Amino acid sequence: MTLHVFMFISAIRAWRRHVVRFKLPVLLFAVSVFWPLSGNADEQQAKPVYRVAIDREYAPFEFVDMHGKVQGYTPSLLRALGDEAGVQFEFIAMNWPDALASLKAGKVDIVNMIVTPERAAEFQFSAPHSRIAQALFRNEKKKNIVDLDSLAGHVVALQKGDISLDRLADRADFTRHIVDSKIEGLLHLNLGKADAFLCAQQSCVRAISEYGLLNVELAAGDLFSQDYAFATRQGNQPLIELLNRQLARIKASGQLQELEAEWLHGQLIQPSWLYQNRVVLSLLACTLLAGMVLLWNVSLRRLVHARTKSLQKNKRYLMQSQRIAHIGSWTYDMEHNITWSDEMHRIFGVSPDTFTLNAETFVNLIHTDDQAAMQSWVACCMSGGKPPALVFRCVWPDGAVHYIEGQGELLLNDNGTPFIMSGTGQDITERKETEKRLSDSMRQLESKELAKTRFLASAGHDLRQPLAAANMFLFALRSTATSPQQAEIIQQMTHSMDAFKSLLDALLKVSKLDSGMIKPECQEINVNEILIWLEQNFAVMATEKRLGFRLYFPMKEALFVRSDMGLLKSVLSNLVSNAVKFTDRGAIMISARARGGDVLFQVWDTGMGIPGEHLEHIFDEFYQLDNPQRDRTSGLGLGLAIVKRTLALLGGEVSCLSRPGRGTVFAFCLPRAVSSTVVSRAPAALPECELSDVFAQGRTFVVLEDDPLVASATTTVLEGMGGKVKCFSSAEDALLHTDIEQADYYIVDFMLGGALNGIQFLKTLRQKSGPPIKAVLVTGDTSSSFIHESAGLDWPVQYKPVDVKELFASLSAQGDWPT
Repeated sequence: MTLHVFMFISAIRAWRRHVVRFKLPVLLFAVSVFWPLSGNADEQQAKPVYRVAIDREYAPFEFVDMHGKVQGYTPSLLRALGDEAGVQFEFIAMNWPDALASLKAGKVDIVNMIVTPERAAEFQFSAPHSRIAQALFRNEKKKNIVDLDSLAGHVVALQKGDISLDRLADRADFTRHIVDSKIEGLLHLNLGKADAFLCAQQSCVRAISEYGLLNVELAAGDLFSQDYAFATRQGNQPLIELLNRQLARIKASGQLQELEAEWLHGQLIQPSWLYQNRVVLSLLACTLLAGMVLLWNVSLRRLVHARTKSLQKNKRYLMQSQRIAHIGSWTYDMEHNITWSDEMHRIFGVSPDTFTLNAETFVNLIHTDDQAAMQSWVACCMSGGKPPALVFRCVWPDGAVHYIEGQGELLLNDNGTPFIMSGTGQDITERKETEKRLSDSMRQLESKELAKTRFLASAGHDLRQPLAAANMFLFALRSTATSPQQAEIIQQMTHSMDAFKSLLDALLKVSKLDSGMIKPECQEINVNEILIWLEQNFAVMATEKRLGFRLYFPMKEALFVRSDMGLLKSVLSNLVSNAVKFTDRGAIMISARARGGDVLFQVWDTGMGIPGEHLEHIFDEFYQLDNPQRDRTSGLGLGLAIVKRTLALLGGEVSCLSRPGRGTVFAFCLPRAVSSTVVSRAPAALPECELSDVFAQGRTFVVLEDDPLVASATTTVLEGMGGKVKCFSSAEDALLHTDIEQADYYIVDFMLGGALNGIQFLKTLRQKSGPPIKAVLVTGDTSSSFIHESAGLDWPVQYKPVDVKELFASLSAQGDWPT
């Protein structure tokens, strides 16, 4: 044996020394051998080519081997047919269902298949060249399956498009499990997903051996023996005749029997030179094998050493990465054994040298309040679930509490049973502390925002009180005899008061929009009518500035939108009034056009335009361009803020495009409505009231007002008109009055000096009184809390400073006063 090894190694060395010397002759020899073959390329390409679908997993009849080459009885038979017939066959490997579909679609010319009456009606077959038998295979635990009659109540795997489906088509006493290939069916049978599988006997026996399927065994064989032939599409008679001629030829020559013996019945063994010299060849093979083992052993040692170094290096990298990210890894098997990486020990504050890791010691490291959650999380993972990451606390030996985020997953073995759970743990204490600091900051900001809101509401109330008194005194002053100079001063003061009231009312509307108290009442609105209304209200203003005023809307058909009439008019009024105000020359155009399922509204102007850096701020409160002195004639800076909030309430969004010096366009969309019946409803208006002594003459008024200045002004106005006034500073004092419920009208402030507010007073008075209470609730409180509280009241609410005309109109609208 030693001599043989020495001779083998010497031969290898000699070959390595002389391979360079013989390189040129070998190259010339190769060229001389293969050069003539290149001249036949055109001849080979000139041969007719037929495409053949080959089932990639149907050995020994046809299959694709481990090198990707098509092998088997069918390819060998077709190659033999093609050599004599002067044709070529191109083999295309695919699954059986795809092969049938490709033949029907004309993507292939030939498919080898079992001949049945149903298939004969669909395809054209050649003469049979062999026979195939079916067999019934079972899972080794299903011993009661012995034949086709014993399939009742079982799960039977059947291949899609296979003849077995037709054979068992009339059976309904078992469950069908359809698979795409024979290998898939046998694998499902081996795993217990099916109890039995009916398929081609030779192909399945070979596959069971190749794949080592220990749980599959033969239940019954040699079933449904059928002819096996080549199938083409109907009408392909020339190809069928060619196949039949060549089949007859190779049958007569005995070549067909040799192919069957080679592939279907085993290789025919003939005495040969190899057989006669089998002893010498065996010795040479043993020598060669020993040399290969020796070389393999050396190479293996080197490979193991290199792999070991690589694994150690990768382990160092992994440990370093875990240490940097504070992420450790762990495993937990079915025997309750736990393993940790080094970083997991650092995360839990214990040393791997002194800490004994097991299920009990691990639980002791967890905070007592989180132990139940941890046990539930582990149980969920062990049952095969995928719970989200668990955040829990651990207590270090020094008492420090750390937050850990754990993630885990259960791993299954080949038969589907769990064998280990693995996962990661990450120290997120720093992140938790950051989140806590952020949460505390947010609470502080919210507290400051709430304090600011309360301050603004209180400041607004305090501003309205003296303004309300001044407004009342001005009204009383206008009713007295004044000189022309005094009348002019009163008029100027009235304008100042109106400007101040406009500012407060705009703030009130923004507050109402923010608080959600304005609820849109949607209806179908004719857009043409809205545009005509705008023309009636703003065309004169535009003409006074010598501006063009144009409307653009479709004339052939009316446009309808579903929206709130009052809110839509408010939006368009703000946009059009701004356009007129900030345009000195040119024109204003208002357009409405259908855009898909919406109506696009646009307001165009040729004004001064808005610089690009200001476009994102123009919808903010009190934001104005070119008005550093806050000139009231240029607006208050609330119009576009109200437009934005109103459109958000209507489900729309306003946009703006502008070019400085050229003009601006504002646009928004509202849902389009297809209707021919539109109910137009204008917002309810207070009835007009003649401000004369008739209204208050002989009537009794109760005024509840804790601000002496406002109470005095209101009393002065009412008594000046001939009314009788009883004034109280608190609801408690008023309710103690014997005939408090006998007054004709009540003017009640919301915020009073006592425990009861104005709303509570009116409700208490209504319980004592028989007739309805005619009253108006006045207030300087514009906070969202008051807006919510006053929603749905039976009495109108007016905000200070109250316009005397609107106050009397609200009272007169409740009826029962002389006209």
